[in-house]
Amino acid sequence: MMFPDENFFDEVVLNMGLLIALKVVGVVMLLVTYAHPS
Repeated sequence: MMFPDENFFDEVVLNMGLLIALKVVGVVMLLVTYAHPS
């Protein structure tokens, strides 16, 4: 607990990673929808 800033930074990076992952999933879903219209 000597570097609480690092823990905070890790949490921010994790949250950013989740947001980026959601965006990537959304783009992939759009590409699949346009590539294979039902």
